[in-house]
Amino acid sequence: MIFDTPHRSRRFRRFLWPILLIVAVTLGLVVSGAGTQTRNRIAYLSRVGDQTTELAKGAEALRQLTGELHLISRVDFETVVGGVREDLAVSAELAAEDVPDPSLVPIRALFRQSVSAWTRGLEGYAESVLGAADRPNDPTPIDQMAASLAELRAGDAIYAELLVEMAREDVPDGLAPFPEVVMTPEEGGLVGLALDYMEAARSELNSLGLRPGLGVSQVVADPEWQVDAAGQVVLSPTESVVFSVVMTNTGNIATMVQDLTLTMVGGPESVEVVREVAPLQPGRQVTIVFDALVVEPGGIYQVAAEIETVAEDANIEDNQVTVQFVVGEG
Repeated sequence: MIFDTPHRSRRFRRFLWPILLIVAVTLGLVVSGAGTQTRNRIAYLSRVGDQTTELAKGAEALRQLTGELHLISRVDFETVVGGVREDLAVSAELAAEDVPDPSLVPIRALFRQSVSAWTRGLEGYAESVLGAADRPNDPTPIDQMAASLAELRAGDAIYAELLVEMAREDVPDGLAPFPEVVMTPEEGGLVGLALDYMEAARSELNSLGLRPGLGVSQVVADPEWQVDAAGQVVLSPTESVVFSVVMTNTGNIATMVQDLTLTMVGGPESVEVVREVAPLQPGRQVTIVFDALVVEPGGIYQVAAEIETVAEDANIEDNQVTVQFVVGEG
């Protein structure tokens, strides 16, 4: 009797192994592809998450800034707004990139829409605040602020939808949750908030507006005067005195040409001298030296240095310095 089963079994195994190998390779490629796709999705979402973390920090700074509009300087205001503006620009670039997987298209779309609304809102917010500070009698910034707050709220609402989208079950595990981002400074009616912010921007306590601030810092005498035990200003015995007036621009823009008037009374006749003060940059000082004035030993005098007041002056309280003094007797 002839048996050929083993022969057929060996031939079957020769065909089976290549098939199993192809199946194994195919499964490996499928698993590897799925793993690469997941890693790409996680990498993209991680980048978006990192950027939203920066946006959350900027939103917090913006809310704090708004609460201090009545006190803040223009430099501090522009620094905070500039930081948020840069974060939004980076976010816009990220939102314009292609996504590594079609399933991420809704998240990218919501991210892009929220960033666009926040950007429009921030620009209008900044323009209205500075416009109100620079033009105290212009009502236009109020409407602009209300519209800008509406844009910021729209961005907040769209971003909230993004967080809901991120909560779906098919978002990859191991991804850190996105932070909340709220650019709107506070809750409330848009018009009411706009009025409050404009009033704060126009406060006399802040330095938001572009205003010059030329003021009299000090009046110096030569010979030098002293304060005696009774608190009286006494000038060393002399028959003439030279006054120097130190001027400072405490505003945030350059000053125009302004007149400085030096007046001295107490002698036979009052004396008044006017000198021009050239334009002065913010934070800079200049000393104006006047010609010698005649005084008499033992005489009681009063000298006043007063700068011409302009409508835009940041602080009119430093526009004059007055000193009463006695000339000593030899």
